[in-house]
Amino acid sequence: ARPVLCDACGKSMYARQLEEHEAGECQEQLDPCQSCGERIRRGDMRDHLETVCPQEVVPCPVPQCPDRLRRCEFESHLQQNTLSH
Repeated sequence: ARPVLCDACGKSMYARQLEEHEAGECQEQLDPCQSCGERIRRGDMRDHLETVCPQEVVPCPVPQCPDRLRRCEFESHLQQNTLSH
């Protein structure tokens, strides 16, 4: 068996290992974000969801506010609740 290269990361392996590598191990593969659908590098997905994904539902950053909303809704939420925040 001859070695092949992963198109995403360039790692060399046997062809029979490539499918498993691409399906889970390779951190360079692009996967769709579960919240917004954008294709994100697998190794960056956690950071994307925790800090930038506009569709991820997260708690309001104001400590006393119990609301959970999409990150892209923060600005309008804060404007609408200026007096209570």
